Amino acid sequence: MSNLEALSSITNMERRLEKKRIKSTIEQYKKYHDCYGGNEEMRKANAGDMVHGIWLG
Repeated sequence: MSNLEALSSITNMERRLEKKRIKSTIEQYKKYHDCYGGNEEMRKANAGDMVHGIWLG
């Protein structure tokens, strides 16, 4: 496998992983929204958990 092929393969894997993280983040957001509905204060209070999950997940 050439260096270019290896790099392309790694890039594709990174893209797939990033897509999974984005889907997971969207699912987390939907769960928070479903749990706290229209209660904006509760969503704001718990948004930190979701944000930390994005960067640390």
